[in-house]
Amino acid sequence: GSREGIAEAKLEIINGLKEDGVLIYIGDEPLLQKSYSCQTKTYGTGAQNDYQLQDVSQSEEGTHFTIKGMEKTFFIPILGKHNVMNAMAAIAAGAYFGITPEDAAKGLSGLKVTGMRLELIKTDSGISIINDAYNASPTSMKAAIQLTESLEGYGKKMLVLGDMLELGDLEETFHKECGAVISPEKIDRVYTYGKLGAFIAEGALKHFEKERVSHFTEKKDLLQAVKENASKGDLILFKASRGMKLEEIVKDLIESPLS
Repeated sequence: GSREGIAEAKLEIINGLKEDGVLIYIGDEPLLQKSYSCQTKTYGTGAQNDYQLQDVSQSEEGTHFTIKGMEKTFFIPILGKHNVMNAMAAIAAGAYFGITPEDAAKGLSGLKVTGMRLELIKTDSGISIINDAYNASPTSMKAAIQLTESLEGYGKKMLVLGDMLELGDLEETFHKECGAVISPEKIDRVYTYGKLGAFIAEGALKHFEKERVSHFTEKKDLLQAVKENASKGDLILFKASRGMKLEEIVKDLIESPLS
C-alpha cells in the first residue's frame, strides 16, 4: 500500500535472524535509517556506509565499479547503477562468510540475469532496446531513466514508460515525480502508456515541449508511434510494472521492420 509498508514488511526478515547474524541493507535509504538491535552492515553511495561506492562506468557490455578501501575493480555484465547496489549487497554478504574481493569479482563477472531486467537488445532494424519491462517501482524507474540518459553513442534516445502498480495513495505523485526527473537535454521523446502513465507524461510536460511527450491508452497506437519515429541507431527504454506487458511491443519491434 505504500513505501513505508514495503519497508516494514521487508524488515520482518530480522525476525528470523540468529543472535550472531547480521542485517545488510542500503544505508542511503531514509526509510531504513534507524537503530537496530542486531549487527548491521550498510552499503551505498554515502560516506556513512561500510561499503561505499566509489566509481561507476558503463558500456553496452555491462558496468565496472569500485568500492572505497578495496583495490579490486568489479564488473557485472548488466546495466544500471541500482544493479551495482545489488552487487554491493552480495559482496557484503560474501565478506561475512569469508569470500575474498577477488573471488567475489570472479563470481559477479559471470552473472546470469533473467530476461526483461535492463536487457539490451539490438534489432535487425538497427535500433537498440533496453527491455526493463519485468517490473517497476519509483526507485527503479528513475534509475532506468538515468541509465538511458547516461549512455552515449546513439541517435535519438526515447523512453516508453507505463504504469507502476501497487503504490498506494501516493501513486499519482510517484508517477509525476518520475516524469519530472527526465532531462529534455538527454531524452528526445517520451511515450507513456496506461491510466497512471498519464501522470508520468504530466510530470515530463513541466519541462518538455508538448510535441515531444505522447500518452497512449491503446498499445497498438503506442507501437505505431514508436515505429514511425524510431530510426537506425536510436535507443529506446521500455519500463513498467509487469502487469502492463510492455514486452509485447518489444517483441513486435524485434520481429517486424520499422515503418
